[in-house]
Amino acid sequence: MKYWWLVCIFYCLANVTNAQNTGNNPKVLVYIAQYKAIAVAEMQRTGVPAAIKLAQGIFESNNGESKLCLQSNNHFGIKCKNDWQGDRTYHDDDARGECFRVYATGADSYRDHSDFLKTRPHYAFLFQIPPTDYEAWAYGLKKAGYATNPRYPERIIQIINEYNLNEVTLLALQQSSTNAGSNVLTATPAIPEVTPSQAGNDIKFVTPPSQPANTKPATEKDVEEDEEVIEEIITITAKKDTTLTVNDTSKQATTNYPQGVFTINGLKVIYAEAGTSMHAQARGRGVDVGQQPAKVRCRQIERQR
Repeated sequence: MKYWWLVCIFYCLANVTNAQNTGNNPKVLVYIAQYKAIAVAEMQRTGVPAAIKLAQGIFESNNGESKLCLQSNNHFGIKCKNDWQGDRTYHDDDARGECFRVYATGADSYRDHSDFLKTRPHYAFLFQIPPTDYEAWAYGLKKAGYATNPRYPERIIQIINEYNLNEVTLLALQQSSTNAGSNVLTATPAIPEVTPSQAGNDIKFVTPPSQPANTKPATEKDVEEDEEVIEEIITITAKKDTTLTVNDTSKQATTNYPQGVFTINGLKVIYAEAGTSMHAQARGRGVDVGQQPAKVRCRQIERQR
């Protein structure tokens, strides 16, 4: 009983700490709302964690209000370098009159930041770090020479923690998992080629080029199997001409969080449904908790992972 009371106290204290760390600067909140979508899209395109990208943008651009950001749409303080072919501007930074990149839009700055990290060899090791491990990413950026500020990693981590930006990284992972599932359809002779529609959750059928007819008679078993496959994947509603609408059943599925064990800041973690006890987690992994001390139980669970 004492053990469970200690667990309850620990979680209560953790929740109080999280509440105290929640950021409420309206300028930061507006910035996050404005650039959250492009951060998610860029993570899915290149692998740069959305939390890291947003935190860097907030810090480097002073919430989008720095002179470099307002005049040049440069959110990340990226300098020209030898390979830059775009417009330029000059500001005092580590030295006087340094060359910085100029972008047409903030979204262009976000995309170039991804490419800047992805295409330079000295940043390559970062992409071996799990995207949820934002502390390792922050210190890795400093190690690779992204910034000269000795407290750069701490500031990035602080922003991520205060504004729960790792939730944006998890959102990008969830959307990637959902999209991967919804784009896979089992091919059957009765289903024509499909292409995704841009409107809502529907998919439009496109009539394929004519193919030689299959003259082999279909058995009753074949028909039943085909109908069963179709029913498992989609519900079809007739529309005009040859266009049919397919309801994307993947949108009705339970939210797809990362499966199995993954890491956040070097710690192995798993997702569990709200209300699931540690005891149930242990039993589900075949761990005999018995009457052993809490520390031993946790070690046993860790070994099972």
